[in-house]
Amino acid sequence: MIASASLKPAYKKSALRSGISLMEVVLALAILGIASAYLSQAMQIAAQNAIRAQRLTQAELVAESVMNQVIAGVIPAQPANWSPYTSSSTSSNWNYSLSIVTTEMQGTIGIQVAVQERVEGVVPDLQPPDLVTTRWIIDPSLGLDTLPAEEPTDGSTANGQASGQGQSTGQSGGSGAGGGGSSPTR
Repeated sequence: MIASASLKPAYKKSALRSGISLMEVVLALAILGIASAYLSQAMQIAAQNAIRAQRLTQAELVAESVMNQVIAGVIPAQPANWSPYTSSSTSSNWNYSLSIVTTEMQGTIGIQVAVQERVEGVVPDLQPPDLVTTRWIIDPSLGLDTLPAEEPTDGSTANGQASGQGQSTGQSGGSGAGGGGSSPTR
């Protein structure tokens, strides 16, 4: 009998170790909770960065559009303080500001466009711009972007030849007035 009593506790020990303990379950849940917290924080940061990138892309498009309108002459190249940006294709909630900056090269001016998203109840001057871009352009006041006015002709062309003498000789295959002529000088 003594021999059988010593066998029973050994049998009970092996039977108790067949499952996982409560401590192992708690440890596994703690690791899972910490990992899911880090993953949810990473997802939140990724979503914020995606929204920030989309907002910056929209600001770049607005700034480029305003800059192109200034270069084309649609918007005058003069300072403007936080004007609403209007677009014919979409509704817009952006403001832009134009300023003229000095440049190192004579005959050029720097156009600086700052854009910011309009926020209800916030004064634009108190809000920092979302994007600021600067481009150097030829000074419009110099008049270099227009062709010189043509002088009235009184039977002669710009280089002083008679109007009938500007015809081609036919060596290049063309004929007619001005076939081999010169372009106006600027």
